[in-house]
Amino acid sequence: MRRSDAGQLLARTLDLLRRDWRTVFALTLPIVVIVDVVTWLGLGELTHHYRPLPPSRDALIDFATGVLVTLPLVTAILARWIDERGRGHSVSAVEVLAAGLEAFPVVLIGVAIWLIVSLGGFVFLIFPGIYTAVSWYFVAQAVVIDEQRGIAPIYRSAALVRGRWWRSAGVGLVFWAVRVAVLTVTGAVFAPLASSSNAFGVLLISEILADALTLPFIAIGATLYYLQLRETAALPVR
Repeated sequence: MRRSDAGQLLARTLDLLRRDWRTVFALTLPIVVIVDVVTWLGLGELTHHYRPLPPSRDALIDFATGVLVTLPLVTAILARWIDERGRGHSVSAVEVLAAGLEAFPVVLIGVAIWLIVSLGGFVFLIFPGIYTAVSWYFVAQAVVIDEQRGIAPIYRSAALVRGRWWRSAGVGLVFWAVRVAVLTVTGAVFAPLASSSNAFGVLLISEILADALTLPFIAIGATLYYLQLRETAALPVR
């Protein structure tokens, strides 16, 4: 893969989504719906009256669920799909889902370490937290594509990003800015509906819509970028 900037990577991601959107959403939408609905049920938000903002505890749990479960699981599934697709292998959606679910426990360990260290860095020393958040971001891809295990996925991600940190951070900001924009728009659309119906659960539709649109987008972009890093780095690949 030729080295490309954030704009070209964005274009490739959108093109892949456009051409294979049925497959992408078939693989990821059930995950998004199940995790979001279960989380909101557990927090009791589905039956709660409308309020502009949820309690900080509920917001934190919702954030942790997204970072530790939804996005890593979507990423593991789509990373497997992209890897098999790139190798010219024909695999069914069931096989891709099974492979992603099988890899998820290993992915979860790496993502949990990444999140704890990065948040710790933000709390105590701002720059190390930012540095770790970018350097260790590609744990799921390292597990699924390069079959790294234990803490090896963290080392793999850091090694690939080394020397490309600023570029990687810039690419990440572009993709996450799209998610923030979609969250803002969907929230603005559904908040009046939730207020008029006095049902906080209406906002669940907004969250599911935003997650279904942006999490696959971020996962595909990160995986394509990871593959690009592999091709330009002097590191062994499986």
